[in-house]
Amino acid sequence: RDFCLSRGLGDVYKRQGMNNKLYNLMNWPDIEGIVYSDTDSPQKLLGGHVCEEGFLIQTFNPHAVEMKVKIDGKSKIYPMQKVDEAGYYAVLIPGKRKQNYTFISENVEGEQREYKDAYAFEMSIDNAEIRKFKAGINYEIYRILGAHCGVINGVRGTRFAIWMPDVQRVSVVGDFCKWDGRVFQMMKHDGSSVYELFIPGVEAGSIYKYEVRKKDGSCMLITDPYARAVEDEGNAAVVCGDDDFVWSDDKWMALRKMEDTRRTPASIYQTAFSEDSCSYVENAGYTHVELMPVMAGIHCCYAVSPKIGGRNELKKYINTMHDMGIGVILDWECSRDNFNVPEISNYYIANIIMLAEEFHADGIRFTELDRLLYLDYGMAPGEWTPNIYGGKENLAAVELFKHINSIIKKRGLDIMLIARESAAWPCVTGNVSTGLGFDYKWNNGWLKELFDFMKLDPIYRKDRYNQLVFSMIYNYSEKFILALPEDAFADYGYSMLNMMPGSDEEKFASVKAALGYTFLHPGKKLISDSVCNMDDNNKLNNYVKELNNLYRSNPELHELDYDPDGFEWINNFSANETVVIFCRKSSEGGHLIAAVNFTPVVRKNYKIGVPYAGKCREIFNSDSLQFDGEGNVNPDIIRSVESECDGRDNSVRITLPPMGIAVFRCTPYTENELIEIENARKEKEARQKREEARKLIEEAKRLEREAEDIEKKKRMVRKTGGAKSGSKKPVTAKRKMP
Repeated sequence: RDFCLSRGLGDVYKRQGMNNKLYNLMNWPDIEGIVYSDTDSPQKLLGGHVCEEGFLIQTFNPHAVEMKVKIDGKSKIYPMQKVDEAGYYAVLIPGKRKQNYTFISENVEGEQREYKDAYAFEMSIDNAEIRKFKAGINYEIYRILGAHCGVINGVRGTRFAIWMPDVQRVSVVGDFCKWDGRVFQMMKHDGSSVYELFIPGVEAGSIYKYEVRKKDGSCMLITDPYARAVEDEGNAAVVCGDDDFVWSDDKWMALRKMEDTRRTPASIYQTAFSEDSCSYVENAGYTHVELMPVMAGIHCCYAVSPKIGGRNELKKYINTMHDMGIGVILDWECSRDNFNVPEISNYYIANIIMLAEEFHADGIRFTELDRLLYLDYGMAPGEWTPNIYGGKENLAAVELFKHINSIIKKRGLDIMLIARESAAWPCVTGNVSTGLGFDYKWNNGWLKELFDFMKLDPIYRKDRYNQLVFSMIYNYSEKFILALPEDAFADYGYSMLNMMPGSDEEKFASVKAALGYTFLHPGKKLISDSVCNMDDNNKLNNYVKELNNLYRSNPELHELDYDPDGFEWINNFSANETVVIFCRKSSEGGHLIAAVNFTPVVRKNYKIGVPYAGKCREIFNSDSLQFDGEGNVNPDIIRSVESECDGRDNSVRITLPPMGIAVFRCTPYTENELIEIENARKEKEARQKREEARKLIEEAKRLEREAEDIEKKKRMVRKTGGAKSGSKKPVTAKRKMP
């Protein structure tokens, strides 16, 4: 009574006619916390509580003018007393036992509604799960936090849960409470910052947010970071129903588990989500597709973007790709958070696990790692704080990535973890004891070197020749992917053709040469739709399709990508000609010779060294008529000769196409062929000796005839009387007979 009077509520108290028994049960200071919505433990008052006087039920409904309680299984209805004008109601039910009940509310329009009390349900999240979360090792926290439909004690509804540190109060708001943060104030777990509330009647499809009251008393609305769906507009979260998608990719998943991706081809097509891309990717011969960000945002990593349509639409796409034998890689973005906080790092770790386990992703590509790895990234001096060692490395981010990479492998999730990092961080693909533990890294250095080279007019490319061959110096320092991503062509209208100099025909030829070099160079491949897409002309699509077939069907081009034994330079010194020639090898001893010409000059009868005596058969030529070329190809099998070139004992002469590539399969001579070659050599030598002997005999005969002719002339002179008086004897040349 004194508390009511101090608040000026004496008239309210008298008007309600509250009996002393109910009045004495009211905890007025805590009621004020409910009314002003600044409590994190509303369950201490709200809901039903057994007391000495009976079963006390309290509720706060600021939108009701009258509240009643109906005990389940009984016909009697108990009116509730409004003990605070803001909408706080209470009633004391006879019986010292907990009872199930239903509220009946009536609003100012006279509309009645029956509903179950959210505070009749205790918190259901296990404390052990929260302890793991606080330690940063609850790898399935997404199954706990967020909004999850379910049934508790026979009542269907949605459990909401969120981690929100350093705040006064968190509420669930939505259409189901007129977006009033006072109605569903959440219950905080002791010793943590996890809030929880089960709201009966809230079903799948309901839109919601969280209203947070900060320490300074101000309020803000936030989207659930663990939301599994968001609305098209307004960025509110959407309650998801049960996951009812049925996968049919068991065969794919089993084959993937047995595969060593470092020894198998990976030709990746980077594009935005589109159901139309399925058939294109299959027809073009790619092994994987990389989808640019499909999640709702960096602060909503668990929800699929509504532009895609939802979780099941993404799962359907991935399932379809798997049925076609194509893997799916998802781009992944991360905000620049304080990763020293275990609950924050747990958020991102569990997100990667969810994408792998629930969406069957075959790979995750981490974007802009340097933004996270360096404390001074994008910062001016004085705007960032060094780490404990005085350096600029973000040690917490380093540990986060190591944690992700190690736990993915520990859980047996055979997916590719790909990093995009531009600042030459050491050992990105090293194991977690020496590096970050990623499986692959984009080769941004190679990309810049290739672009700087290809943008030049062919006449000037010789001046940048060293950039072309430089990549092999550091090629084995990481497990590289050669990526031609969409954003690399932003300055050229997102088109690789626009980047090239010259006429349209010359641009196309340069693109063919650059793509050919990319597919022949060691490393996995990524081609974006800025290079080649569904809307391109057929000739470029056909060329890329055949490059993919070449790459996939020849183990020399992918099996030893990350083994120095899989590559050997033949010619990396012909700057003036702007030609590079190298050999790719397989573990079974196969050899392919790749010759690339970056000038528009046909080089006929071009001599190149080969690894051994054998035959060379051309298996690909970018100047083929098939690719709108001029037909400067090598149709016949070329046999090597024992003639030194490029530091090798044997060589062949080829036609090197202009601004293009030629690929030859080398096979050593068989034993029979070597016998035939030896016999032919001996026969040739014998013929040469016979020919030399014949020539010597003919020369001897010729000289003999000359000598006879001279002798005849001498006799003629003697017959005619010899020389005249005083004349000298004719001088004849003395010849030495052979």
